Amino acid sequence: MRVMVQPLPTGASEREPVGTDHTHAAVSVGVPHTPVSVGVPHTPGPRPRVLVALSRARLRRATGARAGRVLAGATALGFAIIAVVLRVADGQSARFSGLVEQAVRSLAFVVSATVAFTAADDRESLDREDGIDTLVSLRGGAADVLAQARAAAAMLEITLAIAVPALLLTALTVVLAGSALVALRQVAMSLPIAIFAVACGVTLGFVASTCNRLAGRRGRWLLAAVLLGPWLLADLAGNGAWSIPGALDALFSFTLRLLGGGGRP
Repeated sequence: MRVMVQPLPTGASEREPVGTDHTHAAVSVGVPHTPVSVGVPHTPGPRPRVLVALSRARLRRATGARAGRVLAGATALGFAIIAVVLRVADGQSARFSGLVEQAVRSLAFVVSATVAFTAADDRESLDREDGIDTLVSLRGGAADVLAQARAAAAMLEITLAIAVPALLLTALTVVLAGSALVALRQVAMSLPIAIFAVACGVTLGFVASTCNRLAGRRGRWLLAAVLLGPWLLADLAGNGAWSIPGALDALFSFTLRLLGGGGRP
């Protein structure tokens, strides 16, 4: 490092008076000067998966969601008892594909009637009253991000509320199967069940969250009008697939026929 000492100008005192500008120093060092900028630290917003987990936990604590889980468990248990009775009565010739198919449709109805309508409630006002909006804003999150997290939580909760008991019932029928062929048919039903559960979760969760944002405290009424109104009209017209429930049911039937596991006793 090269140091150059500049001579003091003539008549200058070796001691500089107080207040002297030190911008031009008497000693210059051969190191390039790097300016230092001091900024305000940026607070990162909460992670999306944290917001989704928080929104789902709050949704699960709601009365309607709790009732939905209880009814879904009771529905799956009832069909499981029927499967055991069929195995005892028919022996190795027992078939379970029709039983599981009806159980999945029943689970979808129970969950959509409870969890979806709970998600369509005024969740935004509930979060505001409980201070969730304030907590998220203090962490740097926006209101739109929290709304998206509520929608994703509704989709995930509806999907799991249908898929978990349905797949457990399918696993039971695989164990009860009297032959390898029947067991393989039951295993083949797992994929259409999973597809149907995801389709129900994404569709019903999105529609419920949209009704919540549009109608607020009347979100449940709007969801009922969106789901039940076209369903009844389409059924009267002889084409139930023109409604959301009918389209989801048609998707389930199509995937079952595609994999060859449905439509058999």
